Amino acid sequence: MLDKGLVDHVLADIKTYLKGRSCPPGTGKSSLAFVIASELQLDIYTLSLNSSGLDEEQLVALFHAIPKHCIVLLEDVNCSGISREHSDSAANAEMKDKTSGGLTLSSLLNALDGPATPEGYILIVTINYREKLDKALIRPGWVDMEVPFSYADKDMIRDLFSCLYLAMEFTSQVPGGKFTAAEIQGYLLRHMGSPEDAVKGAKKWARNLLSEKQAG
Repeated sequence: MLDKGLVDHVLADIKTYLKGRSCPPGTGKSSLAFVIASELQLDIYTLSLNSSGLDEEQLVALFHAIPKHCIVLLEDVNCSGISREHSDSAANAEMKDKTSGGLTLSSLLNALDGPATPEGYILIVTINYREKLDKALIRPGWVDMEVPFSYADKDMIRDLFSCLYLAMEFTSQVPGGKFTAAEIQGYLLRHMGSPEDAVKGAKKWARNLLSEKQAG
């Protein structure tokens, strides 16, 4: 269950971006990413940096193939083992930066924000430990918004209970094995803005539809 104010805030920012903002997108958790994709009717593409054999050439090719308006979700970047280590030698400033999957940090940054990177897509990155992430990945101008997620507050607990309770109530009002999924979905869509009304009218709806079916 997501905080509605948070969802509205993130959606408003992304809608502004889609209308012409040049700044890169923000971050959020996976569930929020799918809510955004559904609300904005955008395709969503998930990518794991731990994918076997993934290198810079493949990553650039993947980003080159995505449509202009879509969502790219990089999940649990912390788990990829991405890091940056500088050499102790002043004469040798070589930087070792790689992920456990074989992708370097510099190649990741180049794919995400390089000259060949397409514009118009929304990038969402999920992380569990911000302090363990390289600062280059969360620098201003690349990450436009950071959304912290914590334990559920009272409003979220109440909403979660309401959803589960209403679902149980609805199930008790509609007999199983009598209706197709399409019929039930059609009824629920007519009450999309008021799930309470859907529950209240479920028994009558089920009875009427069964009568129609029996009548032929």
